[in-house]
Amino acid sequence: MIPFIALAGVLVGQGSPAITSDPTFKELSKLVGGHWENSGSKVKVVNRFRFEVGGTLIRSDGTVTMNGKTVLYLHANLGWDRATKSVFYVDVHDNDTVYTGHVALEKGVLIYKFGELHNPGAHFEIKMKFIDNDHYEGLGAGEDLKMSRVKD
Repeated sequence: MIPFIALAGVLVGQGSPAITSDPTFKELSKLVGGHWENSGSKVKVVNRFRFEVGGTLIRSDGTVTMNGKTVLYLHANLGWDRATKSVFYVDVHDNDTVYTGHVALEKGVLIYKFGELHNPGAHFEIKMKFIDNDHYEGLGAGEDLKMSRVKD
């Protein structure tokens, strides 16, 4: 118990001030507010993003639905990786698949590079670009995904 208390004392108050001025995190912050959904597809994706930890973490919860039945639950965190000085990405699908990686902003495009936690040989890259404040498209996930913000 004493080592845990000592470690907690070291970690308290460190926060992530660098993340709030990071261009990648600022771009990702556009996701916060309302919820996002696609249209015109048999597969419906709905995702909600919110700030946590004093605005230094973006957390999302979502679902993928086919024919009116939820087939996948999505839970992700985007925050500051102090070791790499970049935005980390941790994504859990249902209760058995975990993806980890980083996000970078290049020429207005958010690039997610990640792999499966249990399969170090698997590597993925997905690109995302905001069209405006209420629309973005995802590229590289098999088919392009166009998402729109719905105000709550």
